[in-house]
Amino acid sequence: MTSVEIPSSVTSIREYAFNRCYNLTSIKLPDSITSLGNLSFAYNSSLSYCWIPENCKTFGSSVFNRVDKTFVISTTIEHLEYLQTVESLKMYNKKSE
Repeated sequence: MTSVEIPSSVTSIREYAFNRCYNLTSIKLPDSITSLGNLSFAYNSSLSYCWIPENCKTFGSSVFNRVDKTFVISTTIEHLEYLQTVESLKMYNKKSE
């Protein structure tokens, strides 16, 4: 599996859901996502793109632990401290996509 698009019926990503999916390069989270569980995307060394919607306000611990790529995220997310393990972080406003 290299790419994942979560259906809009999903509202949260549970802990460890995509942990250690080493070939995962991109993931698209729908606007319905409001929370990401502990270590839900940790140890995905190939992950280089993850769109996190504005509605996502709750982050578990170490969501992106040991991921060393650039992410595209919403600029309105309040909990950026959980993304500090990301080597470089590019931020784009959703309106400018």
